[in-house]
Amino acid sequence: MTRRASIAAAALLCASCADPPTTQTNRDSPPTPQSPSEWQQSLPGIRAGIARQDVHRVLRESDQCSTRLVWQQKGGGGRRHERLWLVEDGTWRLALTYSSEWVLESFEFRQHPSLEDSASGRVDPELLPGLGILHRSPSLTGVRYDPVKLIQAVNRMHPLGKDRILAVATAYHDLASDRSLADKHAIDEQRIFLVLRLLFVRTDGDPMMLRMGVGAPDLWPAGSERESWPLFPLALVDDIPFYLTHGYMLAGSPQSPMVHVEYCREHCRLRDQPLAPRGCPVSVVEKLLRSDKWKRLMENREGGLTAHGVTWFEDFVRGQAYVALRPAYDFVSWGCQEAPKWDENARAVGALAFRWSEAEQGFVADRASEATGTSP
Repeated sequence: MTRRASIAAAALLCASCADPPTTQTNRDSPPTPQSPSEWQQSLPGIRAGIARQDVHRVLRESDQCSTRLVWQQKGGGGRRHERLWLVEDGTWRLALTYSSEWVLESFEFRQHPSLEDSASGRVDPELLPGLGILHRSPSLTGVRYDPVKLIQAVNRMHPLGKDRILAVATAYHDLASDRSLADKHAIDEQRIFLVLRLLFVRTDGDPMMLRMGVGAPDLWPAGSERESWPLFPLALVDDIPFYLTHGYMLAGSPQSPMVHVEYCREHCRLRDQPLAPRGCPVSVVEKLLRSDKWKRLMENREGGLTAHGVTWFEDFVRGQAYVALRPAYDFVSWGCQEAPKWDENARAVGALAFRWSEAEQGFVADRASEATGTSP
């Protein structure tokens, strides 16, 4: 296993260990606060005098945050500064100043324009909603991957039709070439790859999609085994997309997503229906991990994944099933005192009877925990 893959796997395992999870009845989070005072009210645990680790704990435990570290630097007098995104599109951010010992001295909630706002006047107005949807889809960073985010992006773009989807992808790629705008909004044109792989199918009926030339993943199917993984690095099982790499190692320039945009324009049609996951992701991922083609992939793999790393890698993929249930089943905020108790947690999830809700575009629990807010 490469060093980067080891770090990524460790990060996911830290997020998946066995402290009791929190349960709710569905995936819906409370509405996003719309003012600094509302953010302060929703995050009362953020206050001067607490340690940085406590700041991040409060943010992890909030259902209203999808926190992302943007930058961190030292300032005058030994102070340390940190900027965090509170929501995935960066429209709300948290500026923090710590002492040299990482004790919080001051903080400020700040609102920033959305990508759609910044792109207004530069992009056809009819494409702006699609830009926002694409921008909220997963990147190629495996440790941050959430299957539901990709399903939502695919299903919300599907009604746009082939031509408009490709126009949205082209506009997003063009915006990414403006480095100041891309840095401001964290535009990542590689999001286009995964969305197109699920929105389109080849007109000749061959399931094999164009290979992504973005570097070397942790592992990849060897030889004829590639036919078993036509959407690699995605594995679509019962309409749930699992991601089969922590990331890519690249020497040189990556393939442009526009190669795939043009490929879809010339050789593909829009899939017939939006994605409609069948079954709870925790049971579906076990179907994948117990399949013959998975066993062959682990035995005949190419790449930097060692035999010892196979267990870590399976935990990484298995963990995505739990990430898909957030916040209805709290996976990310678990501690990391020991290895994940997968069997125990699978039983807990099974007792809640999760299913996909087309209306909510997320997994919901048909049965609530006997003690809501505690381990089921």
